[in-house]
Amino acid sequence: MFARRLVASASMTQRLEDVRKLSDRVICVLGQNPGSHTLQGTNTYLIGTGKKRILLDTGEGKDEYLPILNKVLEQENIEIQEIICTHWHHDHIGGIPQLTKENSIPVSKFADPHDAEFLPDYTFRHIKDSAVFECEGATMVALFTPGHSDDHLSFWFPEENSLFSGDCVLGEGTTAFQNLSQYMKSLEILLEKQPTRIYPGHGPVIEDGVDRIKEYMKHRIQREEQILEVISKHKQSTGDNPSVSHIVSTLYPTIPASVVPSAERNVQLHMDKLIADGRLTI
Repeated sequence: MFARRLVASASMTQRLEDVRKLSDRVICVLGQNPGSHTLQGTNTYLIGTGKKRILLDTGEGKDEYLPILNKVLEQENIEIQEIICTHWHHDHIGGIPQLTKENSIPVSKFADPHDAEFLPDYTFRHIKDSAVFECEGATMVALFTPGHSDDHLSFWFPEENSLFSGDCVLGEGTTAFQNLSQYMKSLEILLEKQPTRIYPGHGPVIEDGVDRIKEYMKHRIQREEQILEVISKHKQSTGDNPSVSHIVSTLYPTIPASVVPSAERNVQLHMDKLIADGRLTI
């Protein structure tokens, strides 16, 4: 169950600093939670140009994170105006208790039943599609982009013609999803914005935003065709449908064992979509 909440694995080809000033309006602080599912860690973003900034996502509450964030706040002479979360997964909302323990910082996200699973005593301000958040130097427009999770939000950042993509698009590799049909529609929503730059939930900044979204869409379409090919060849040789694990071992022969469950789930979700589209009969 936990694997589906996280991003799909990718080899971490780029080392990222704990703090990166990515533009005059965006500072990224790593959540100090690197791993096979979280890449270099969760990207948390301080956004704006004034004294009060928006913090996007909170990491998962690692002890090492808060001192790094506080040092940035002190050095930049800034404060957190409010916290916005892209979705309910623990590596994005798990740091909320840590950040709000001594400060009554408002926290907003799209409503989801899972919120109470991790933070039963916390009340969120709920975000609707197209909601606007503002601070000096920054406008954040919520885009409802489900698929990775039921409550997933991305944010359009018009000052830079950029997107904060959460886990819808990653800086390296591809992402996990729980509903492929929804996910593909969400990629179309992001593509319509024609972003120059994408600030992802994990991994380095994406400078070719439009091309990366197109790559993601192409990858999923190609994966469907590959799954159909594996199924067809297996049926021809054995007369039976292959198991999901067989398809995964064929398509992903080198992935770490720790992410095999996520890969199996992704393949199953591809198959569910193919069945719903009338392209596969099991």
